[in-house]
Amino acid sequence: MTIKRIELIHIAIPLRQPFKLSFGTIASFMTGHLDKVLLENRSSATPPPGAEMCSLALATGLVTNIDAVDEFIQQRPYGFWLEFAEAAERMPFDSCVQGVSVPTLAKRVVELAREGLKRRGNNEEQYLEELERRISIKQSPSEQMLAIRDADGIDAVVEKLRYRFDE
Repeated sequence: MTIKRIELIHIAIPLRQPFKLSFGTIASFMTGHLDKVLLENRSSATPPPGAEMCSLALATGLVTNIDAVDEFIQQRPYGFWLEFAEAAERMPFDSCVQGVSVPTLAKRVVELAREGLKRRGNNEEQYLEELERRISIKQSPSEQMLAIRDADGIDAVVEKLRYRFDE
């Protein structure tokens, strides 16, 4: 069995045959080509205090709502999503990719996750509130910390990010 990487969603998966970009929906691809699926969520090893559950809630909600997510993804070509993923690593949050607003797209992704979490019925959608706040102010945590550093120095950043166990 060979291991291939699907770059868009950054997971390594064992395939029965080589991966080609011409497959249809995620569900039909998985059904026809995967022996097992393991979704490992490691995207946020050091979230800002108070945002510890955001990443897990987002991934859980999206997987629970996979049909709607697949429909959403299929609205744009694969190349758009590659460019979007690359832009996320180097551009400010309040940017555009191929004329599409990143905050607008992010808002829809969080809405899809919220729908999935509501369906689970465990009141987990509360963990998306920090992501919704970031979208509303159109700034990533990195951008927020840079602004604090520029205004008040690195000690202010450390103070903002430190966990307080005595409170």
